[in-house]
Amino acid sequence: LRAHAVDINGNQMENPIDIIINVIDMNDNRPEFTHQIWNGTVDEGAKPGTFVMTVTSQDKDDPNTANGMLRYKILSQTPESPSSNMFTINNKTGKIITVAAGLDRE
Repeated sequence: LRAHAVDINGNQMENPIDIIINVIDMNDNRPEFTHQIWNGTVDEGAKPGTFVMTVTSQDKDDPNTANGMLRYKILSQTPESPSSNMFTINNKTGKIITVAAGLDRE
């Protein structure tokens, strides 16, 4: 924008100045997974650290702001035996690996 001050009669009192307005990104877009259903496979008896799959998502907010940063978290795991924490997800990459031994299909 360009603006200048005027007196009560509308006479310009000073030289125009530049006014810069920055529009700041707001968190108005929800992250969305790139697929609605994900299917991964892992062999029973797989050792801890075995790669299972990588999930991905996208956010239409500005990726250079905190609003566009994506993080992943496992909320629950079923069944809970032999351990309720058989898998872990890298919170930045979406890579899922096994963290415990004892996967058994039967």
